[in-house]
Amino acid sequence: MLPSCVSKAPSDRNLISLDEIARLNAEPETTSTIKRRIDELKTQHTKDMENLYAYYAQVYRQEQEDLRATSDNSVSQEQDDPALLAESAALNVSLFVTANCLC
Repeated sequence: MLPSCVSKAPSDRNLISLDEIARLNAEPETTSTIKRRIDELKTQHTKDMENLYAYYAQVYRQEQEDLRATSDNSVSQEQDDPALLAESAALNVSLFVTANCLC
């Protein structure tokens, strides 16, 4: 199940309509229209990246839950093996940094 902020998978993104293309082509290319379009694209990119990160975070969480469910002794392994704990901590930090870096 996808998080509430993700309405569809990232590959299902709606494409721009022909009417929108015609409208954009009809606008004269001035510095103000170009700056406005860049701002629109930046905003759309930020939304797309938020949805992408949320989607893949949910996929990752589901994979981890499935792994824990299939392993009988996963809890005891994590408690006994410092390498597994370090790897898990590194993954969590990496996911946090990636999710909070909207370029």
